[in-house]
Amino acid sequence: MIKCGSVIIESADRKLSATLVLKQEGDRDRLFPTEKVRQTYESILSRFYLSYSSNSTMEALYTGYNNSIDEWGWHEFADRTLNSSNSIIHEGYSSNYSAATNLYLVRKVLDQYVSKETEAIKSTFDCLFALSYYPLGILWENVVYAETPDDIESTLRAPQINFKELFTTFEPDMYKAMHVLPALQEGMIVISKNVPRGILGKMYIQTGEYVKAFEQFTAIIESGQYALEADVKQAYSNSSKELIYSFPNSQMQPYYTFIHATEQVPVITYTEVLLSAAECALKVGNSAQAQQYVEEVIRRKSNSGIILQIKNSKDLEPIWKEYLGGTFTYFAFLKRNGLAEDVLDIESFRTLFPIPFIELTVNPNILQNPGY
Repeated sequence: MIKCGSVIIESADRKLSATLVLKQEGDRDRLFPTEKVRQTYESILSRFYLSYSSNSTMEALYTGYNNSIDEWGWHEFADRTLNSSNSIIHEGYSSNYSAATNLYLVRKVLDQYVSKETEAIKSTFDCLFALSYYPLGILWENVVYAETPDDIESTLRAPQINFKELFTTFEPDMYKAMHVLPALQEGMIVISKNVPRGILGKMYIQTGEYVKAFEQFTAIIESGQYALEADVKQAYSNSSKELIYSFPNSQMQPYYTFIHATEQVPVITYTEVLLSAAECALKVGNSAQAQQYVEEVIRRKSNSGIILQIKNSKDLEPIWKEYLGGTFTYFAFLKRNGLAEDVLDIESFRTLFPIPFIELTVNPNILQNPGY
């Protein structure tokens, strides 16, 4: 148990007093002493895993990673004919909020404890909370955000905010996490500080803040903790050297069936960091640095030996699709570089997903995305 307590000590005549603070640091490996509590924790994480797996499947099919889908509901992603009545859209949309609410509740409980260990665990949950909202910002952009998602009444009346406002909301917690979290992941529930760096980088690059994004990506690169793997199976395996954050894949999930039948579902990878750093370098006029990062990826992952000359973000598109397809990064890349309409052959309004019809009936402050 990680607890703090205090005892007031007084002199016999009660003219003098002092407070003795007792700090019980606890044993991180025994943070959850009962099987019931451990199962609860794993259940909460599994909801986050389920939502992110669903997001990644939707994004991958929508961007053409697998075009041979004829199953009911899913084919509308591959065909890019989504509508607000699609049940998979609704399930994916609501699962993000369900995961966020559960992560928030755990974080709220952890606020009762004050120690170095619990601060790291709190920051881990802050990062997962941000990651649960990130896909909403990418796929829908106009997101309902409630500061207290466990308050059902306020959530049902919460207004929409755009993705830039949403990402700004998480900035303070991510910077705090970079200072609190360790350099390397520790055990089951404490992630490394490179995860909030990656989250900030992903958010900054999406809002066009390339200098800030480049700073975060280069910090990960300079940490020297990661290396590229030659193929997808190894890259998304339990022994991968390039996974910065991931979670176990499941044969029960569509991601395993339609996208990658690998041991892990990637969330932040070293390949993404290098190609994102290359994109940032191009945007700030450092084409030589961009070329270096791209060549590092191609030399490790390509058997052709052909090194392409990268002059702009459009030149990155086929490389991004080939090496990062199915990792919930390609759609975001296309959108921020104004390539989605041409590459995916879609109308401009389809660069956003439709908000599920049922959500519009529940919250009167929600407006449907244009075109649907």
